[in-house]
Amino acid sequence: MNANAEIERSSLAANEAKSRALQAKLDHLAILEQDIRSIHELLGNINVEQAKLEEAIRSLEEFRNFMESKTIESRELTTKSEQLDRQIANAQERLERAQRHGHDKREASRQKIERLKAQYEEIALERHEKEKEQVSLKREIENTEQKISDFIALNQTEINNLLAENTELRHSVNVYMDTLATKLGLDFQSPIPRERTGKVKRRKKSKA
Repeated sequence: MNANAEIERSSLAANEAKSRALQAKLDHLAILEQDIRSIHELLGNINVEQAKLEEAIRSLEEFRNFMESKTIESRELTTKSEQLDRQIANAQERLERAQRHGHDKREASRQKIERLKAQYEEIALERHEKEKEQVSLKREIENTEQKISDFIALNQTEINNLLAENTELRHSVNVYMDTLATKLGLDFQSPIPRERTGKVKRRKKSKA
């Protein structure tokens, strides 16, 4: 009896030891299974994060390409802006030069107009003075002609007598010269012109 009981206790103790060892293995397997499950979840999370990272890298690459294209566009825009600035500066310079030239031309035209105006005023003044001189001279001539006319009218009888005496004197001189020429046998013209009477006097021939 005691031997069987001892054997049973030994067998029970061995079974309990085996049971504890098996339970320990089961607990270890449970822990291992839990760790494997956690690892799977972690791997799933890693895959998700990896996909997110790849998407982020792809997005970053796309953004980098976008930024590079924008940088190129920005440089092109900067170049165009500089060209436009130069064109605007050149246009502004041409405009200012044209304005200065126009101002110079207007000033030159104004000065020319002033000179012409001054010359016109001078010529107009001189013309006015000449016209005054002409009017004065005309009046003087008219006054002189009137004085002469008045003098002739007042002295017409005396002038007629003087003219008659002059005509008679010339006639006497011519007769005397003709007589003298006939007597001396000379042929010369009297220095005193004869009156135009329409008659021609013939000279007498000298007697032998």
